Amino acid sequence: MSALALKYGVTDQQLGTMITDQHIAAVSQFLVRWEDVGPELGLSRVDLQEIKSDPGTTVQTKNRQVLQKWKSAKFRSATYKVLVETLDGMEEAPCADQVCGLIRVPPVQEQDHEAEEH
Repeated sequence: MSALALKYGVTDQQLGTMITDQHIAAVSQFLVRWEDVGPELGLSRVDLQEIKSDPGTTVQTKNRQVLQKWKSAKFRSATYKVLVETLDGMEEAPCADQVCGLIRVPPVQEQDHEAEEH
């Protein structure tokens, strides 16, 4: 298991999957510093200017636009791993942890063996 997976309590397989549109909507609610995240994800200045100049849009909308442009440009390379590595590298561990929370499988609860015996 990679150090990144261990740090955030997910598997490498989970990190390696493509981000879903549903999760893009969720991440856009808590993503910080979209203007910094965009270039780190490979968005061009033109893309960022287009997002920035869109009047009347909320920060959450700009966040979603950054993530959607990244996913469209990178397609299969737009994985949770890339996003988490980017956020972690920007010292945005709380945000990276929230992203991992979307894909983290809760631990299996041990069943009550007494209930099974009766």
